[in-house]
Amino acid sequence: MDLVSVIIPTYKGSMALRRAIDSVLKGTHTKVEIIVVDDNVPDSQERKLTEMIMESYQKDRRVIYIKHKNNLNGAAARNTGIAQATGDYIAFLDDDDYYLEDRVGRCVRYMLAHENMIGVYVGVDVVDENGNVTTQIRPKRELKVSDLLMNEMAIGTGSNIFLRGAAVSGIEGFDTRFTRRQDIEFMIRVCRCGSIGFITDRLIIKSVNGTSNLPAYAKMKDTIKLFSDVFEKDIDALGKQKEVFFARQYRVLLYTAMQERNREEVMEAQDIIRQFGNLSLKEKFLILIYTLNMRDNKVVAAGIRWKKIVQSSILKRKKG
Repeated sequence: MDLVSVIIPTYKGSMALRRAIDSVLKGTHTKVEIIVVDDNVPDSQERKLTEMIMESYQKDRRVIYIKHKNNLNGAAARNTGIAQATGDYIAFLDDDDYYLEDRVGRCVRYMLAHENMIGVYVGVDVVDENGNVTTQIRPKRELKVSDLLMNEMAIGTGSNIFLRGAAVSGIEGFDTRFTRRQDIEFMIRVCRCGSIGFITDRLIIKSVNGTSNLPAYAKMKDTIKLFSDVFEKDIDALGKQKEVFFARQYRVLLYTAMQERNREEVMEAQDIIRQFGNLSLKEKFLILIYTLNMRDNKVVAAGIRWKKIVQSSILKRKKG
C-alpha cells in the first residue's frame, strides 16, 4: 500500500478538527501520515484547545503535529505540511471538512490504474451548519484551467486536492501572497504540469459553519487584482468568456461590500460589474436593501414618521 500524506492546516477550527483527523484514520486505506499544521496564534485560546485535542493522538505514529510560532496564513500552513510530507501521494483536508471512508483508497487505486495522471479530484457534497446538502459537485471530466477560472467551486474545496508526491515537488508550493483562493491558484499551476483525472462519486463532505470567510473589501479587491495579474495569460485564453470571468470576480467583491455595509464600496463594486455586464434582479434588490440600510438614521426616522401617519389615519377612521 502506497503512503499518503494528508495535510490538515488548522486555524480557529478546534471544534471540527477531531472529526477531520478521524475521518482519515478510519478510512479503508490505512497507510497514511496525517500532518496537522497549527496556524493559531501561540498564546490564544484556540491554540490551547487545539493542543488539548492533539494530545490524544500523541501515541499514534501516523499523526504529526506542527505548531507555527506565528499566524502566517493557510497557504504557508500547507507549505509547512508539504515540506514535512514523505508520502507517495499528497492530499489536503481543511479542518472543517471530512473524508468519507474510501476517499483515500479510491484515489490511490485510481492513480495506480492511470499512470498518465498526476492527480485526481472527486465528488463533494457541501452541507450547511445543520447538515443539509446545499451543493453537489460531481466531476465528469478531467480538470482544466478554464474550469478553475470560470467556477470557483470547480473542485468544491481545497480538501479535493490529491496529487502524486513527485508532481508536488515540481511545483513551488502555495503562493503565500493569496489570502483567498489559495487552492484555485495552486491547482491552476498544477494543471499546467499534467492531467488531473476524476472520480464522479461523492467522497468528501465540505462543511459550512455559518460564518463568512470573506476578507475585508480592500483585501478582496487586492486579491482579485493579484489573481488577474498572475494568471493574465490564462484569463486571456478564455476568449469571449473573459468578461464573464471578471463579472464573477467582482460579484464576490460586491457581496463583500454588502457584508461590510459600506455604501461607497457597494456603489464602486456595482459600477465595476456594470463594465462587464448587467446586474441581476437579485443583486439590484440587495443593493437597494444595503444602501437604504434600516440602521441609517434618516431611513429609520422616515419609517417612524410613516408609521405614525398610518396609525393616525387608522385611528381617525375608527373614530369616524
